[in-house]
Amino acid sequence: MFHASIGRALGFEIEKGEVQETIGINGPSNVYMHDVALYAPGGIIMVRAGFSNELPILGLLGMSGFFDHFKITFDPTSRTCTLDRIFLA
Repeated sequence: MFHASIGRALGFEIEKGEVQETIGINGPSNVYMHDVALYAPGGIIMVRAGFSNELPILGLLGMSGFFDHFKITFDPTSRTCTLDRIFLA
């Protein structure tokens, strides 16, 4: 999920995407879905990304579509997070 301004900066015509209505803390809002290629360690990941004008942050990566490609390790002692790419045949 990304703020619509990021999608526009990348050249997407946000409102031409498939519309999905979500309900968040501020009530209902429209999310516009687009296919996006993300560059990450190990290569490109194709995701179905939502863009919204109402998102209060620039982006939020999710379990479905992004993190399901990685083994994630949080180390609180060094305050680091490691992503190890999972390659599925």
